[in-house]
Amino acid sequence: MSHLPPILLVDDNADDRELLSLLLHGAFGEVGIEEAVDAAGLARAISSGRFGAVLTEHELPWIKSGDLLRLIHDLRPECPVLIVTGRPIERVAAEIVHLAPDGLIPKTASGLVALPRALRAALLAARRRSEDAGAAPAARRLLDALPAGVILVSAQGTIEDANPALARLLGFASAADCVQRPFDALFAAAGAGEAFLARLTEAESLGPEPASLRRTDGAVIAAELTLWRAPGEPAARQGMIVSRSSERAADSTAAERTAAPARSPAGLEEMAYVVSHDLRQPITQVVRFLDLLAEEPAATTGKGSGEEGGNAAGPLLAQARASASRLEEMVEAILRLARIEGSDEGFARVDLEALVARVAARLEPERAAADGRIDRATLPVVRGDEAQLELLFQNLLDNALKFRGAEPPRIRIDATEEECFWHLRVQDNGAGIAARDQDRIFALFQRLHTAHEAPGTGIGLALCRRVVARHGGRIWVESRPGEGATFHFTLARPAEAGADVARGPLR
Repeated sequence: MSHLPPILLVDDNADDRELLSLLLHGAFGEVGIEEAVDAAGLARAISSGRFGAVLTEHELPWIKSGDLLRLIHDLRPECPVLIVTGRPIERVAAEIVHLAPDGLIPKTASGLVALPRALRAALLAARRRSEDAGAAPAARRLLDALPAGVILVSAQGTIEDANPALARLLGFASAADCVQRPFDALFAAAGAGEAFLARLTEAESLGPEPASLRRTDGAVIAAELTLWRAPGEPAARQGMIVSRSSERAADSTAAERTAAPARSPAGLEEMAYVVSHDLRQPITQVVRFLDLLAEEPAATTGKGSGEEGGNAAGPLLAQARASASRLEEMVEAILRLARIEGSDEGFARVDLEALVARVAARLEPERAAADGRIDRATLPVVRGDEAQLELLFQNLLDNALKFRGAEPPRIRIDATEEECFWHLRVQDNGAGIAARDQDRIFALFQRLHTAHEAPGTGIGLALCRRVVARHGGRIWVESRPGEGATFHFTLARPAEAGADVARGPLR
């Protein structure tokens, strides 16, 4: 089965056509190739339209490559055109660069070896151009900025699109290198990808489920895969792939627990820009329009003002307003996350005793209402970002008070000094967390309770994880349902801060 669209090969030299065909078959397997060796053959091929990309010689006796570029762009603007030439590439580029060819391939050993990669890049660029014509480019910028791998798989099982995070995960140089490959080729075991796709034919979505993927260097990595049917393309599938290898490896030794996951500040800044400028404004407008609609009697009930609940439109309008507000909260949450990871401010001395005291005072109403108690042992002075560390303790203590069991909440905070880091614990006697959920709770927007059971955005522990990672550590949880939970996290301990310890009880 071919994983490449049919190629129109325009060249009057039989040897060159044979060489290019061999290269395409070697890189992509079975490829449909239609050859045009003269003007009549080109006319027939263009009329049939049975091609998804054009590969043409620059110098032909019956048509100039520039004229062919114009013709293809006029008739098939979404179709990429690559030019093969034996002339110096700089001269050819100077002649036709204004016509925007999708690739220039020199007839050299290195140039021809790079042909498959250039063709993949051209097909991906053409798909992006088509998307930009019919959808908001903001959505594409957000997908490209996401730290999780995103993928689009065609009905034939071919990877049609991917984002940079997926390329990094699998060891490819760019997102373009991922495309036009069989989805099954990503997996360590042959047939595993096809099995995932087959199961999705009977369901709207699949996962998250564990999967073993093979990187380009041959290494096998543990990942988590989620797939769903692509909107507007019933036979295509979209998906998200997140690595789990670093988490599992980090559990093996204390030193590995202090290793922070890789981050891309530039990508996070881009994500923050997209969210704040391209998504926030339309969401705010939707909320405002819904408010205006609620104030308009004829739009809701056909009766007097204040009778929103008087007919069936009332509950639907209320639900729409609640959903829009929820989306607004999620946008704000993503912004907070991006600001944490994108921050490059320097660290300073932070007294965790004083910091926890401030957090406890802020949570005093919740503690008193639950008849709870917050105790702590000796806590150190560390080097870090004080505002982010305060956010870390705020989320952990708030969760301990919120997700309590039958007994009043009892929370204890302590710290031990280890070889190269501080090991801190926040222990509670609450509802506990099942083993299957103990990794998932640290993911973005993952919740174990409905919004009705416990309000929130589902980003609190994801923020905690990012804060700890930025401080050179790692966070994890030990828990059993009904037996409370202990959240562990480590903070790097620079030598100059190692002896700084503050003391005193907290009630």
